[in-house]
Amino acid sequence: MVTDDEISTVSRAWLSYTASQDEKDLWAVGAVDNWVNRGQLEVAWRLVLALCSEVDADDLKMIANIGAGPVENMITNFGDAALDLIESLVATNLTLLRAVAMVWAWDEPERERVDRLLAAHGQERL
Repeated sequence: MVTDDEISTVSRAWLSYTASQDEKDLWAVGAVDNWVNRGQLEVAWRLVLALCSEVDADDLKMIANIGAGPVENMITNFGDAALDLIESLVATNLTLLRAVAMVWAWDEPERERVDRLLAAHGQERL
C-alpha cells in the first residue's frame, strides 16, 4: 500500500524536477511513471490529485506537464474508470480541469469523452 506521505513526497519531487531539472529529484520521474503506467488506478488517482493540489491554477506551464504526463497516461491506461474519477471532481478543481484540457491523446478512444467533459465545463483545449 502506498502511503499518503509517499504520494506527497513523490509529487513534490516530481514537480521540483519538472520545474528545475535538478538531478536530485530525477528519481521521482520513475516513481510517477511506475505508479501511473504500471500501478493501480487508486494510486495513480491519488498522485494526480496530489500534483494538482501543489500547483497554482494559473501555472499553465506546470499544469501542461501534469496534463500531458500523468493525467494523460492515467486516462489512456485506465480509460473510463479514470474519467469517472476525473468527472467527479473537475467542477470544483480548476487545476484538474485545466490539466485535462492539456491531454492530447488524439487517437485514443477516450478522446471523445475528454472533449465532452471539457465542453460540459466550458473549458477549451489548452
